[in-house]
Amino acid sequence: MADIVTIELGFRQQVVAEALKYLLKVSVRSKSRDGSLAVSLFYHPNSPDTVKQGNEKMTTFLIGRQ
Repeated sequence: MADIVTIELGFRQQVVAEALKYLLKVSVRSKSRDGSLAVSLFYHPNSPDTVKQGNEKMTTFLIGRQ
């Protein structure tokens, strides 16, 4: 029997599209208590060519079991 996976999205699709287009790095953390994952996307809002240190944005979403 397959597990049911839920994804909580706290942002709009435009934010995800922008983050994936200008992605700098990805961070994945496991939450051992409930077995869920927290995925953080770090990106620059305009383009990688204009990145200045500390100027990136981050958005996070959770992937977990019901």
